[in-house]
Amino acid sequence: MLVRNSPKESLVRSLWRQILYLVAVFLVAGLQLWFSGVLLMVRRTDALIGGNAAAGLIWLWYAWLCYRRDNFARMALSFMGLLGSMALAALGLADILF
Repeated sequence: MLVRNSPKESLVRSLWRQILYLVAVFLVAGLQLWFSGVLLMVRRTDALIGGNAAAGLIWLWYAWLCYRRDNFARMALSFMGLLGSMALAALGLADILF
């Protein structure tokens, strides 16, 4: 189930809420990607790894919250954000290891 709908809520309103949530997730992910790019350009790998690891924990916490509320569509989006955060953190490992 995408959203817990009340009997009074229309389908259009429910879809509108889902679209707004999807836009918000893309904005947060875009902001995280931009910030990671800035940190890569200024060669701050410690901040890159730490910031993206913290963002990954926030995505994981939100996925757990969505799981408890039986909202599996949002949980899947949260896991994609978690995977993206860990991939961005892995970009900084090359500077530390080599």
